[in-house]
Amino acid sequence: MKLFARFFRYIFGVVVTAAIAWVVRKVIQSATPVPNGSRRGPVRVEPASTPQELFRDPVCGTYVAGNISHSLVQGSETLHFCSRSCVDQYRAPDKLAAGA
Repeated sequence: MKLFARFFRYIFGVVVTAAIAWVVRKVIQSATPVPNGSRRGPVRVEPASTPQELFRDPVCGTYVAGNISHSLVQGSETLHFCSRSCVDQYRAPDKLAAGA
């Protein structure tokens, strides 16, 4: 029985301490001045940029944004690659066929 009493006394002490800390924090927050034009609480953050269309690299399958991709125009189609090595790998079969 003493074990339960000690346990509940401990829990009660933790709850009371947390409540006192919460009240003190709220008092301190209400006492600090708020600069003009700002507000308290969470601030909404706007997205850094608009979403970009992603293109799939035909060699390795990686998705890459058009503004950072290595592009190759074939006829009316523009292919986008993640790296220069993927462009070279894509062109390699053409070189082999031309040399054969």
